[in-house]
Amino acid sequence: MSTARQHAWEPLLTPRDRKFLEQGTHGKARGYCRRPAGLVIDMQYTACGDRDEDILEMIKRWPSGCGHEAWAA
Repeated sequence: MSTARQHAWEPLLTPRDRKFLEQGTHGKARGYCRRPAGLVIDMQYTACGDRDEDILEMIKRWPSGCGHEAWAA
């Protein structure tokens, strides 16, 4: 028996979803500098990027991007 904990939603993930989670930054630790600051300009770019494209391409430039689905929404 595996000791790794499985989330209830994991069986619902498609192979594309799994690849996205492996390549993206969602849920991964991020470091801070000596004097961190936050500046939010436009959260829509964070989710939607600057053009309609597949999620695996979008996260290369917009790590929190949601791909075609964001543009459709």
